[in-house]
Amino acid sequence: MQNPSSALPDPAASPSDSSGGGAFAPPELVAELLRFEPKPRRIGEILVDRGLATETEVAHALSEQAADPRPLGALLVAHGVCTPEQVSQALQVQEMLASPLWNHMGAFRWKEGLSVTPIQETHRQAVVVSLGDRHVQLSPEEYQLAEGLVSETSFGAIARRCWNATGQLVWPEQLIALTTRLWMLGLLSMDRKAEPTDDPAPIPAPASTPRRAGWARWLQLRIPFHDPTRLLDLTLPVGRMLFTRAGFAVIALLVALATGVLSMHGGRLWELIVGNFDHRWVGGLGSFMIAYLLCSTIHEYGHAMACRAFGGKVTRMGVMLYVFIPMAFCDVSDAHRFAEKWKRLVVSAAGIYFQLLLAALAGLAWAWLSLPASVELVLAQIVAITLVATLANLNPLLKLDGYYILSDWLEIPNLRPRAFATLDLLARRMPVSGETRERQAFLWYGLLGGSYTVAIAGYVTWRFAHFVLRTAGLG
Repeated sequence: MQNPSSALPDPAASPSDSSGGGAFAPPELVAELLRFEPKPRRIGEILVDRGLATETEVAHALSEQAADPRPLGALLVAHGVCTPEQVSQALQVQEMLASPLWNHMGAFRWKEGLSVTPIQETHRQAVVVSLGDRHVQLSPEEYQLAEGLVSETSFGAIARRCWNATGQLVWPEQLIALTTRLWMLGLLSMDRKAEPTDDPAPIPAPASTPRRAGWARWLQLRIPFHDPTRLLDLTLPVGRMLFTRAGFAVIALLVALATGVLSMHGGRLWELIVGNFDHRWVGGLGSFMIAYLLCSTIHEYGHAMACRAFGGKVTRMGVMLYVFIPMAFCDVSDAHRFAEKWKRLVVSAAGIYFQLLLAALAGLAWAWLSLPASVELVLAQIVAITLVATLANLNPLLKLDGYYILSDWLEIPNLRPRAFATLDLLARRMPVSGETRERQAFLWYGLLGGSYTVAIAGYVTWRFAHFVLRTAGLG
């Protein structure tokens, strides 16, 4: 009977291609895979099992190693027995079979306090696994695989469990990748008594695990320093009222009123802002910093209040540098647990909603009240900042509110990184998995979002360099 190692998929193939539909899998492959128990194998054994070399050819190459220090695979390639690609694939199979995961089967458990939220949407079904402020969205098949990991004691038992529940084949590489992902997120724990060894790091990340590019870290650097839970709980009754239909209608009317009033004073408002632009602290810069701080804080508070109003938790607020531009941020990742898509959309749009309310109140106060000149300037700056910020936040090509609204509306989580990963696969002429709808979304977003982000980062860098040169008297 065919050895399971010979049936392992090409590592270059996508997971969906390698798993395939159970209905199309040969019965002998299904039976063999359900009995497969991974264990370390020599490269020669793998090549023989896959029918790529004979035992005699492997034995002859091993005897030559006494005088030739080259690896066994290189000797077989030199003799024309195997191709370099076949040896490379066999080495990947060998690495998979030698994974420390197989020594710890039956020892994994979900961490205490874990919550599971199923999501049913038009274009997808998902399961959100949450622990504190850590969340991961899994497909139903991935969740069944994870449940098998924490319930069964062997790969064969996990494969049979998933086959019975979903009709999908499970490959060892898929189990390694999912286990690594959940372990790195801190969602799994180890039953120390079940471990045969005292290895403190049982699941090292494989070499193929994607890592965030070094420069990308600095395009979105977050520094948390405040827990808004107490403030949100104190203001929760008012916040819930603002997210009712009546509250939305009142704010919409208020924004419309402010828009009409300010349109009649647009010239004076423009002169006030532009006329103080070149002033320093007391003038344009000081009022701008105060207005920007108020707008950014209220914007993030809106996200936090929406999440809290729908039953989520928000425990982190702070400062973020996005494309080198400072702004406030709050962690509303708990909204991933909301089963209703409209609630997630409201959380994503709540920052703009609150900021428009602030700008409407500021604009009406500026137009109707007699206030000190410094206060009028701050109010005018709030209106101007809100106008620019709303247009920027609605742009889905930057990872701001518009992006999250688009991602939830399309029902495609992690749209941006998956789109860029798709472009990377296409550039390397590798197959792209997924539905046609998703592949098209990844292609268009990857091209547009990547070009736009590079252009914005380049422009900001150029302006900053120009400013430094002028300050130094060199420009």
